[in-house]
Amino acid sequence: MNRGAGRLARVARLVAGIAFVVGGVILMVLPGPGLPLLIAGLLLLGNEFSWARRIRARLLAVLRRGRRRLARVRGDAEVTRPSEARSAKRAAHSTDEARVNTDERNESNGGRSDATGRRLD
Repeated sequence: MNRGAGRLARVARLVAGIAFVVGGVILMVLPGPGLPLLIAGLLLLGNEFSWARRIRARLLAVLRRGRRRLARVRGDAEVTRPSEARSAKRAAHSTDEARVNTDERNESNGGRSDATGRRLD
């Protein structure tokens, strides 16, 4: 990449980053996706400025703490990542299905087996 193209890319990142940050701040007051735009703008500006990286890191840390607090208030399990939440829901669902299947099996054989399906006769 020649010097002119690199300079143009840098200016484009700066302009886009500033536009996203300003748009994000405006949309924090108006209805719209303010936080994602703000984070995207800080991500673009973070390529050039360390202050933008620090603000983005603080903002993401605050959002993570808020998500954990909300999970505690709602009574959900402590969740650190969305993928872990999906895994926990899948595990709980499969456990519930197994419990229902065991209960149905116990009813069909007159209740002569324990929770693992072993016969008690």
